[in-house]
Parts: sequence; C-alpha cells; structure tokens
Amino acid sequence: MNCICWNARGLSNARAFAELCRLVKDHHPYILFVCETKVAGHRCPGWKGKLGFKGHFVVDNQGKSGGLMMFWKDSVDITMKSYSRGHIDCGVLDQRKQWRFTGFYGNPDARFRRFSWEFIRKLSDSDEEFGLPWVVRGDFNEVCLLSEKKEGAPRSFSQMKDFKDTLEETGIRDIHNE
Repeated sequence: MNCICWNARGLSNARAFAELCRLVKDHHPYILFVCETKVAGHRCPGWKGKLGFKGHFVVDNQGKSGGLMMFWKDSVDITMKSYSRGHIDCGVLDQRKQWRFTGFYGNPDARFRRFSWEFIRKLSDSDEEFGLPWVVRGDFNEVCLLSEKKEGAPRSFSQMKDFKDTLEETGIRDIHNE
C-alpha cells in the first residue's frame, strides 16, 4: 500500500496545490496525509475529487498556521479514532489486512515539542487497545541526527535526544535511515 505524507507549508496558492496533484499522479497513493495546510477545511471536499480520492478528513488550520488533511481511495476503509491539531489517528482496512495509521505533525515551536512527545507516548499506550500493526508518518519537526538538518538553526543535542528517547520508548522506527 502506497501512502504519501507531505508538509505542504500552505496549500492556498496554485503552485503548492499543483505540486500536490503531481505527487499524487506520480505515486498513486491509497492514503494521503498533508500537514501544515494553512487552509480551512471547507476547501477540502472539492480537492478530494480533483485528487481522485473517495474519503477525506480535515483538522482546520488555526489562524495562518497548522491544518491537517487526510484523503483515501475507495479501496481503503478508514475508521477515525482520534484527532487534534497535531494528529489524525485511524484504523485502516485495505484489501490485505487491518492496521493503524497515525498522521502526525510535531509542534513547530521547540519550547513546546515535549508535549508532542508526551502525546506520541499516549498514542503508543493506546495501541494495546487496537492491537494492530501501527504506521506513524508525518513531520515531527525534529531530527535524530545533525546530518539530517538541511536549513535553519542547528538542533540542540538535548532536543534530538528527547526525540530519540520517544521513538525508542514507543517502538517507532525512523525508516528514513534504514
């Protein structure tokens, strides 16, 4: 099953939406999770059809920041479990099996990122309730290694350690480096 997770950094301009359309056309995802949409959810129903999806779920932006959108194909059954400004958690039933998907967007403000890690731990603890294989994708707004950082201010080692500790405690693996 193909899944795309993309930090749009705003979908209100035509170029950003065209890039999203290109990604979908090139990769044919069954599930699409978009974070930092910076748009209100009332725009989403029209996009669902343009992108070729059957279902959608939206967490509205707040002011000029945030916003999450998730789309899925008709061959996928989605059961919403929970959502917030920083996540969409659902059960997925595809043709082959049942599993759990969490689209995640870590707090962009480093001062509050520990709350993102606490929340990931809570989601992990609720995994026993589901008892399903769990896939977590998105933008955590953190890196495990300095070499992963391409722009902006360098990360502190304590920030990276907190993130790595959270991944280890929850059993989430960073597949980017595998």
